[in-house]
Amino acid sequence: MTDAEKRQLYADIDANPIKAFKVQLKRGDATYLTMLPDYMLGGICRYLILGIKPGSFLTSIVAGEWDLARKRADATNAMFIDTYRAFLDEECPKGCHGSPEAVRAWCEKGGLVG
Repeated sequence: MTDAEKRQLYADIDANPIKAFKVQLKRGDATYLTMLPDYMLGGICRYLILGIKPGSFLTSIVAGEWDLARKRADATNAMFIDTYRAFLDEECPKGCHGSPEAVRAWCEKGGLVG
């Protein structure tokens, strides 16, 4: 993928993260993703699609560090921890989550499009 294509994909994610997720992961739905707070969608989709490491809360989520995620969560995200878990388990590629090593490898790979 060229740099120009990556920039366009980044812009597509910013414009409509749910649509970008569906297109890139070839999913007709994104049930759990649509339940997550809107302000978190860009970060989680940039991570999944482009392999861009998210902030500390989302990093702890994708790394499966649930106790740490609870400590890092703001008041809104604290209510969605189980939804994040379901999203990862049901809608995301298996290699992108579950441990800090998986997160590191996913980022090095460049996400789904890498």
